[in-house]
Amino acid sequence: MKNDLVQNYQSEKTSKSKKIFFVVSSVIVAVLILLIAIVLAKDAGSNDSYPELLNSAQKAFDEHNYDDAILYLNKAIELNDSEEARLLLAQSHAEKSEYAKAIEVLEVYLSKNKSDAVDKLLAEYRETLARLEETSFEIAGQTLKGSSNILAITGKNIPAEELELIGKLTELRSLSITSCSLEDISFLAPLTKLETLILSNNKIENIAVLENLIKLRTLYLNSNPLGDLSPLHKLKNLTTLDIGGRVIGERELLTLKNALPGCSIYSDDTTPDIKDITLGGKTFKSDVTELNLSGLKLRDISAVSACKNLVTLNLNDNLLTDLTPLLDLPKLRHLALAQNSISDITPLIGMRELVFLDLSHNSVKNIKAVSALVNLTELSLRGNPIEDFSPLLGLSALKTLNLAATGLNDESLARLRSLSKLTSLNIEDNEDLTGVAVEEFKIQMSRCSVTHSELIFTVALGGKEFRTDSEAILASELGISDISPLIQFEKLKILNISSNNIHDLGPLARVETLEVLDVSSNLVSSLAPLGGHKKLNCLLIRDNKLKTLAGLSNIPTLTELYAGDNSELNDISALEGLQNLSTLNLSNTAVSNLEALSKLGKLKTLVLENCEIENLTPLFALKNLEELYLGGNPLSEDALLEIAAQLPNCHVFN
Repeated sequence: MKNDLVQNYQSEKTSKSKKIFFVVSSVIVAVLILLIAIVLAKDAGSNDSYPELLNSAQKAFDEHNYDDAILYLNKAIELNDSEEARLLLAQSHAEKSEYAKAIEVLEVYLSKNKSDAVDKLLAEYRETLARLEETSFEIAGQTLKGSSNILAITGKNIPAEELELIGKLTELRSLSITSCSLEDISFLAPLTKLETLILSNNKIENIAVLENLIKLRTLYLNSNPLGDLSPLHKLKNLTTLDIGGRVIGERELLTLKNALPGCSIYSDDTTPDIKDITLGGKTFKSDVTELNLSGLKLRDISAVSACKNLVTLNLNDNLLTDLTPLLDLPKLRHLALAQNSISDITPLIGMRELVFLDLSHNSVKNIKAVSALVNLTELSLRGNPIEDFSPLLGLSALKTLNLAATGLNDESLARLRSLSKLTSLNIEDNEDLTGVAVEEFKIQMSRCSVTHSELIFTVALGGKEFRTDSEAILASELGISDISPLIQFEKLKILNISSNNIHDLGPLARVETLEVLDVSSNLVSSLAPLGGHKKLNCLLIRDNKLKTLAGLSNIPTLTELYAGDNSELNDISALEGLQNLSTLNLSNTAVSNLEALSKLGKLKTLVLENCEIENLTPLFALKNLEELYLGGNPLSEDALLEIAAQLPNCHVFN
């Protein structure tokens, strides 16, 4: 047969078709060979590039450039997940005070390998993290753990004892203390991990303590009566220095530039050179004040750091993770960063001129850096999984705030009342918000327009609170007698109100979304309120005061019914129309007439134990029945033999 098909197929094809077929086949083979060659070439070069990546990472680490070190090491590990690379990666995270991440890096390695060195470092980091988490400090109205790596304080008079506490936060990487009349900064000496330090608008003269903070990359000392600048000469890792407001001579400035050749220095006497910059296919001048780089799939924006005069920058819809280059843009007022891959916004701590910031749809959890942006009037954090909203409370200039889909809850919403200038607030898509909290906020903040999703309220049942958007309620054994509050639940699918004191199911007539209902062990005598339900498929009504099942005939979706232990139940005629029933339990009732069951052709399990049944004839038609329980009925042996013969595929239990 196969040969015939092949011959027919070949006879239908022209020689031209054959030629095309072979040409296409040859091309495909050639392409495959080329692809294989490329892959092999790539693999062949992988081993060569691993040492280079590791060397680059080590160099970056030695220069205290831990972000670059982490970047190189992640690439190296893709090629060779070595002990050496893992150890250096963990150390890089630890230097950034990211001990949890460092621990994760080591644990992943140990899940596949054994290493004494990794075990030792892991134990050290676990101990360090535990110790830091146990320690906490109260500073300028903020509660900080010993593991904190960012702190921002603006416009407060900080007591000397609290300044000493700041010196104990030895994991700090970013510190901003602005407009605080600060004079003595000797408390900074222990903070050797600092990479960003912002001390703008204070009364600082002596900066000798800074010479030992050699990991500093960004330093703002503008608007201070600075004295001797020579301590800055030792900060070889500086990339940004602002000493605006301090009179500086040409020779002194030249000396400073020579000491810090890789640093952009801002003073009242510097004029930057203008050059052409190309990024993402766009070319622009370095003195540009407005720049739109949205939608260019950018990963690296280092080139933007040369644009010192930028006031407005749009970086929406890119692939950014690192905002460090923005530290060099002190004049920025409008910054759009929506739809990127940003999780760390620490570099924003120095951008005190910002009035507009859009961080929508990123991966930001920690927003402590935002607390330093005291001039913000418009902020969007939409679509970020924010863990703590308290950094927003000091942004007294805020007028527009978008916190949609951020995990905002009632408590955090209430605290936002301190933002007295707020005129617009978006809190849509926050599942933990309740209607009561939102309504109360709207009353308290009457001048603020609040955009929110459908309001969700809580309703008390038996002393227990349930959200009105609940799809399932488990409220058994709560002493409930009145179920009228249930009419407020428009999405309810599963309801368990068993073992209560319920007489009347009337309110359930309006809860038409129910799919599973358990009202067992109550005092119900009528099922009429359930008659209009079109979605109910499982009903448990055992152990009530039922005499009839009237009301169920109009529930065609019902597939499971458990009505046992209703000792006075004898009328089951309402079951006649329930063509989809597959499971039925009528045990321990007064049922004797089974005529209503004769048309229930989909029944598979039928429990009729301890009833008053003498005649099984109506069951002969139930050919799909698989299990039949008849124990405790006044049935003759002949009747049992006959039902077994009529339903040969059914297990009859007596």
